[in-house]
Amino acid sequence: MNSYDGRVASNFIVQALKGEDIAIYGNGKQYRSFQNVDNLVEGMIRMMNKADNFIGL
Repeated sequence: MNSYDGRVASNFIVQALKGEDIAIYGNGKQYRSFQNVDNLVEGMIRMMNKADNFIGL
């Protein structure tokens, strides 16, 4: 990941390493969800293997 690509995670890390204040964009009430892709895929596979009538809802 490029350090200056504008993503939340890279911005946070770069600012923290530089000892800068962490930027909050907008009004600060936005939500961010961070998910490890391996965990997401494993969870989906487990759910599909367990549910007899899994239809993806």
